[in-house]
Amino acid sequence: MYRILKPLRNREGILYPGAFSDLNWLDSKAIEKLTGRRAISEVAPPPLSVLPGWQRRSTRLRKLNILNAAQFLVCNEEKIGKALNVKGTTIMRWKEEVRVWLQPVYKSR
Repeated sequence: MYRILKPLRNREGILYPGAFSDLNWLDSKAIEKLTGRRAISEVAPPPLSVLPGWQRRSTRLRKLNILNAAQFLVCNEEKIGKALNVKGTTIMRWKEEVRVWLQPVYKSR
């Protein structure tokens, strides 16, 4: 999982700074170049269980081998929703919650 630091264009459009992606359309050389140019950075995702209010959800997701925020953000909403008997829209809402927790906080001086 990578955090986008500079705008990146792909077939689907533009990934803007702050977005997360697995960059699965790129090979390792391209990822290495983008990392060197500081266009992306690898995310060190926290376990879902440490996010406030996520203890119960993390236990349910653990049964599907989804242990951390990065794994959860790239999961298929419909597939996970069916496995947990939860609407795909609920999974999308949960993903947005996780994204908010992962966003950097900037403080003005």
